[in-house]
Amino acid sequence: DLRAAADAALDAALDAAVLEAAYGPGQPASRAPASKAALATLTSTAVDDALAAAVAAQPLSVVGVGLDHATLLSVATPVFAGLPDRAPSTPPPPPTFVPGGFASKSAGGASAVAVAYPCPDPLLAALFADALGGKVLHGLVVLDGKPKADLVAMAKTLATLDDYRRLVKQLKITTLSTTGVALAADVAAGFEPLAFAAKLDALSAANIKDAAAAMVGVDPAVAVVSPVDDGL
Repeated sequence: DLRAAADAALDAALDAAVLEAAYGPGQPASRAPASKAALATLTSTAVDDALAAAVAAQPLSVVGVGLDHATLLSVATPVFAGLPDRAPSTPPPPPTFVPGGFASKSAGGASAVAVAYPCPDPLLAALFADALGGKVLHGLVVLDGKPKADLVAMAKTLATLDDYRRLVKQLKITTLSTTGVALAADVAAGFEPLAFAAKLDALSAANIKDAAAAMVGVDPAVAVVSPVDDGL
């Protein structure tokens, strides 16, 4: 029928796109990775060692095109089942917060302003960014889309809220309202919704209030891009 024909055409187009991306002109896989003599000296032990060094067992996402789930598992399991667990990584150093301002003159268009507040705790940063309609970038809660004075005033409302537990409920709703594809991608990258919700529930109103007051109690970093000399 028409639906089956459309699905088959879509699968064929996807297969062609994957092949082009992997083996098309200019792609690494479009040329031999090594000479026949070099490949002849390659041992299974060397391949296993290289695989173990490059890939860890958890978390691991395997993607197949044109395969059902059972077939994909039958192919991937012998290759990846014996891999060691991922070694704990050293967390990157916390970002350095530099208060003050940066201004850049643009060629035209409207002015763009952003303010950033330091929040070293990732969970609280996500909580505050969600409450203010901002985002978390490099350990900072970033707000934009309004004049500087309005952004600063909006941020300071965090220190005067009456119900901080409402922020926790709001973030849970935001997280679980993410589209299925986006949430699946987050889970594949290691995000655990239930553990995240449990950490949120462990926050007390006093913890949230103190962290909010500390965050908005400092002067934010400010960036302005404007076609005119717009003071900070």
